[in-house]
Amino acid sequence: MGIDIVAGGRIKKKERLAKTGNPYILLLCKLYKFLARRTESKFNKVIYKRLNMSGRNKPPLSLSKLGKFMANKEGKIAVVVGTVTDDKRLYEVPKVTVCALRFTETARARILKAGGECLTFDKLAMRSPLGQGTVLLRGPVKSREAERHFGKAPGVPNSSTAPYVRAKGSWVEANGVEEEKGLVNGFASRPEIETIRVSSWSMAPFSLPQEALDFVPHVGTIHNRFQNGDAERMIYCNTELTEVELSWLRRLRQEASSLLPDMEWLPSVTVAAARFLGDVAGDHKIALQRMRDSQEWRLNFFKDGPVADSQIVEDMKLGILYFCGRDHALRPALVIRASRIPPELCTEKCAERFNRLFMFAMEYFLRYMIVPGKIENVCIILDLSNLSYSQVPPLAALMEVKTVLSQQNAGRVFRFYVCNMPFLLRAISGVVQAAMTERQRQKIALITDLGALSKDFALHQLEEDLGGSRPVEKTFLPFPLPPGPFSAGCRSGARRDAVPNVHEILTKAGARGRLWDAARSPEENTRLDFAATAGDILRKCQQGQHHRVNDDNDSNKKNIGSEGHQEADRVLQEGSSEAEEAPRRRMLLPGKRKDEEETEEPRKEEEENRFSKEEEELKLRRRRRKEDMRRVDASVLMQGPEDEIRPPQCSWICGSLGRCKVSVASR
Repeated sequence: MGIDIVAGGRIKKKERLAKTGNPYILLLCKLYKFLARRTESKFNKVIYKRLNMSGRNKPPLSLSKLGKFMANKEGKIAVVVGTVTDDKRLYEVPKVTVCALRFTETARARILKAGGECLTFDKLAMRSPLGQGTVLLRGPVKSREAERHFGKAPGVPNSSTAPYVRAKGSWVEANGVEEEKGLVNGFASRPEIETIRVSSWSMAPFSLPQEALDFVPHVGTIHNRFQNGDAERMIYCNTELTEVELSWLRRLRQEASSLLPDMEWLPSVTVAAARFLGDVAGDHKIALQRMRDSQEWRLNFFKDGPVADSQIVEDMKLGILYFCGRDHALRPALVIRASRIPPELCTEKCAERFNRLFMFAMEYFLRYMIVPGKIENVCIILDLSNLSYSQVPPLAALMEVKTVLSQQNAGRVFRFYVCNMPFLLRAISGVVQAAMTERQRQKIALITDLGALSKDFALHQLEEDLGGSRPVEKTFLPFPLPPGPFSAGCRSGARRDAVPNVHEILTKAGARGRLWDAARSPEENTRLDFAATAGDILRKCQQGQHHRVNDDNDSNKKNIGSEGHQEADRVLQEGSSEAEEAPRRRMLLPGKRKDEEETEEPRKEEEENRFSKEEEELKLRRRRRKEDMRRVDASVLMQGPEDEIRPPQCSWICGSLGRCKVSVASR
């Protein structure tokens, strides 16, 4: 007995259906499925088939190709099951009626300006249900970039297949593939200008601490959340952006390429594009105008060359502004001492000198003190002690300073601390705080008790008149930046085994960072561009971690008083587990009177809680380092070609996940 081969046998008809979740496409598929079934028009069957095709089989069609195909076809409707895009090479767009799934903004505007018409497929079904008077067009399917690599193997005779090559030369390794193509962060770029010139004598050895390499910011560091529900993104580079922020960036790039096609942007301005967008809630037109104003201001400010350390060395001796340390999230603290401003700097003519000081500090911060994706913000401590009315600058000078401050990228300042306020300001500080919004209260902290700064800073990161344990600084260039630790309220002082000159690990492009690109892998987006000296610095940091673990027990013994040395020796002999309890034991050593113990009981509890937290963090870091050190061999860091370093599983160094490739700039 035979079977019906067509109806239920070997021949089976498989119809492809659209897999999109777009409801409009699905409704169009229903409409043209009905028209294809109830009419004998082949046009409707072709439209239904193309609506169900994949995205790669619905290629876009440019206006230049559209005008070429519609020549001498007046009165007919061009039908494209895909996207119609603009083409700047076409100067005059003909008057034409087009039906397509989607039009770009510029393509739609140019068609309508020429007197044409843009239709949707539901309107086409009403106007021409059988496809009369239409011209069915389709974009080039084989014009994708991937098609260049298909065919015969590259290099064989008569082969035109393009090989898969990422880039050529080590320059691209240090500056990125986009810069080779003239694009940086999706914008047409120009060479970066030199903003500051720092000599070796004015370079702070701990501009970038070694803790910054394996620092992982928590959610509160990336997004500054306010109690009223608002949030402000603080870290933009080398970190994943939301879908909304990526869509803002796409619109901004389209706006820049259409309105300013001949504009070339500084890389330092393009990397701040997301900050400009976040400051105006995604309004790409205002953000583009601010980007343009910022670039014009920077080019005008540095038109006479960079700000050199030799030009500001005399003004830096005044101690008006300088970096003094970092907070618990490794954000640098810029101290501004208003009482040290001499009368001659309060005039309108001398306001430029203060502006140069401020720009030197901010450009130094952007080049040597940040790690993209980890540390991108600064704290400002404004000291108002001994401020007289004669030192208040006139309005014209204040407006000059305001112009410089307004040109800094949005979201760079994490918090303002106003300290040592005069009696009048301190008296009305409660009224001022009550008048401020919740967002302003969290951004501007009016400090009446200097002990409040210890909630954000280690004591050796601040000077004595700011609530810290360091003497008041007398030398301000190079910036007096101490090494870690950076835990809030830490009283142990600066570490002695800190590795200096860690700032040399990053190239200029590496310190600048990059915006998240959805077309790249997470490893490429989070990759840091390291300099040629990265191998030596990483090896020193690794050796320092070994010595730090071995020296912790010795430091615990030294911190104990003379009366507790015997107990410390006993604890160290019993084992490392009890050695970690030594800091807590030193709080219970004999030698204090009972009345002193009763008065200091609350302080003991606070210090015990703090010590326990520090010990837990130390144990966790030791455990992670032991696991990573089993995989990382210091000798491997310096092996491989001259233009790259391939440390296996170096997540503890650069913060990336899995295997990473550290780019090295050739010298």
